[in-house]
Amino acid sequence: MKSFKRFLLNEASTTKAQAAEATIVYNYNRFYSGKERTPAQARKIGGISQKEWEKAKSHDLVKSQKKTAESLSKIISVSSLQMSKKGGTNFYKDARDNTPKTDIMSGDATTELISLKMSGDKGEGAQLISSKSAEAAGCVKAGVSHWEQVGGKKITEMDGFKRSMEILETEMKSEKWMSNSIIRAGEAKDDVGEWYLKLSGRFGELMKANLKSLEKYEVGKKEELIIKHMRAELMRFKVIAQKGHWEKWFIDEIPSSPEGAQKNWVGQLVQPSYGTFEKYILPAYVETETGLSTPEKDTPISPGSKINWTRHNLGPGVDEKRIKNEVKNIVITSMKTVGWKEELESFFSNLDGLPKWVVYEAASGFSKFTDGEKTKFSQALAMKPPTYQIANKLMVFHETGGVKKWYDSVLNFADTHTNLLKNLDISFKSSDKGKYIKFGISTDSFEPPIDKTINECIDAEWSTLNEDIEQIYSDYLTEGFFGDIGKKLKGAGQAVVAVASKIKDKLEQVVKAFYNRVILRFVSKLWEWAGRGINFFLEMAGFEMQAAMVMASPSW
Repeated sequence: MKSFKRFLLNEASTTKAQAAEATIVYNYNRFYSGKERTPAQARKIGGISQKEWEKAKSHDLVKSQKKTAESLSKIISVSSLQMSKKGGTNFYKDARDNTPKTDIMSGDATTELISLKMSGDKGEGAQLISSKSAEAAGCVKAGVSHWEQVGGKKITEMDGFKRSMEILETEMKSEKWMSNSIIRAGEAKDDVGEWYLKLSGRFGELMKANLKSLEKYEVGKKEELIIKHMRAELMRFKVIAQKGHWEKWFIDEIPSSPEGAQKNWVGQLVQPSYGTFEKYILPAYVETETGLSTPEKDTPISPGSKINWTRHNLGPGVDEKRIKNEVKNIVITSMKTVGWKEELESFFSNLDGLPKWVVYEAASGFSKFTDGEKTKFSQALAMKPPTYQIANKLMVFHETGGVKKWYDSVLNFADTHTNLLKNLDISFKSSDKGKYIKFGISTDSFEPPIDKTINECIDAEWSTLNEDIEQIYSDYLTEGFFGDIGKKLKGAGQAVVAVASKIKDKLEQVVKAFYNRVILRFVSKLWEWAGRGINFFLEMAGFEMQAAMVMASPSW
């Protein structure tokens, strides 16, 4: 019951304040405009409807507010006043209220755009802004924009923003992103033999083959005999150390092969020749270990390249697409991490001087009723708002008549009432592509600015990565390399393992260097965007500002 009683009191107070506005306009037009007017003329020129007039009379305010009109006539000098009317577009996202901040205004609706507050009013009319989330968020966003245009310095010069960017760059360069992501070399093997037995694919093919001499054995025994046979294939050319009576481990149906190299060695029922090991098997191990192909298995990752950098051998262009997508995903994922966003949010929430501009927006409604264009804002600050809904002055009046307080500009009011802003909280979320419709871009095939920029940074460094990989190829895998690693393949296994390890290290180094160059380019773009303004930075980076606040009602 108590809350309902308070509601009734607030509603009555608001209605009385609104009725008083009509009587101030009426009295000014009839008695203090410098022109003689009849009651009907005073109401008509003031835009006071019959309903509003009846309501004003019911509150017995006509006589008391004559005193207010008289006091006002000593402050302003216009030939008439009129009531402000609802109308216009609310530019705050998801907000719909289009009640002007201006309550009464000069007859030409350009100079005296006055927001009225009645002393002692506790109703909605006493509030500077609605507590609804969309209104509050729109007001804070506009305040940040005002702060940047007039009241503050560039964010790129401020320590808080610099800290957030340093955190982001450090996050992007974190080693955790490189693990099992961009560099996809095979797991390290103890030797070539382990790879040959477990990962080359030959064991599986031999298990499926029709080997009559093994039909009498159970699966486990059959597996054991095939493994012994494969070890013997390796020992034959001393790829691994020879042990025991290895010459007796060969399976009858898999004889030694003629000289020459068999490209399809994996499933062939012949023992690999020296040429097969040199030309196909050892290079296959290197490819599995490093992802880098040798001359016999060229599939370019980009036009003109000799490199097929993929352990999956998926064909031209596949690895280029994978690497680029993974770099892009790492950058975007880094930007969603908590640390730098918390720093950025804290920076915005504690901008020195921001409360003044949030209060200014709450009292004037500049960005609520315009698109926020800079020249229009300059007009508003010069006391010439581009539309009548934006208040440029504020007056507090007594219910019993008379002006209690006059603010010759809303900006002066804001400057002395920053304490009204309570619990400001600014956060960010990723933008949906619908917000870009205003740029006139089709969203069907739309590539967000941040994605486009990352792709451009990657493309700019891609040729250098290719050149670095080509150099590794030249240093380690030139034609004839495997023929030079040892006569009769003696010790070849150990040599190839060592080379594969070196290649992996080199590849990791060049890819990390590539990734870090991409990051430097991208972070440089972020700084460039920030230098063009807060809103531009947020839009290009794919963020949308969210804000919440508590705006205390002044004691009018």
